[in-house]
Amino acid sequence: MLGIGTLLLFIVVPGWGEVFPQQLAGILAAFGGMMIGSLVPKKFANHTGNVHHFVGSAERV
Repeated sequence: MLGIGTLLLFIVVPGWGEVFPQQLAGILAAFGGMMIGSLVPKKFANHTGNVHHFVGSAERV
């Protein structure tokens, strides 16, 4: 989302695309967003361990 948003921002704002390539700005923002997203502590608990509606899945804790 960060990469597309940056790319659209560079397309819409006059002058920014002339100073810095739009596609390069988008790919760098996307890469930065992926790096930040992988390093930030997880805000939500991981609930992929158990599927409660299947028999026997609760033993897999």
